[in-house]
Amino acid sequence: MCQLCVDAVRCHFPDVPDDKYGDFLMQATAFPCAGGKHIAKQLEEMAEKSGGDWRRAMAIADEEMEAAMLDFHVWDRLHDLGCVADRLHGGGVNNPK
Repeated sequence: MCQLCVDAVRCHFPDVPDDKYGDFLMQATAFPCAGGKHIAKQLEEMAEKSGGDWRRAMAIADEEMEAAMLDFHVWDRLHDLGCVADRLHGGGVNNPK
């Protein structure tokens, strides 16, 4: 685990138990995919949203992830409808006349 990430957790969420750092970072940030600076920025923003409560931060992260997934699926459905319109009408979103 990157030291910058650990230091950012300690700074913004000092109540996170040592054995929960990995779980917290994975659930509340883009860890391990993003770099330490990006994760530190995410933790700073999440601390503002959650008032520094690490359990609330995890709940907020879950809510944000669920909303993003719903948005993605809605976009998929709109894309699928555009493809159907293309086939039915010979034009549309993906294949304008």
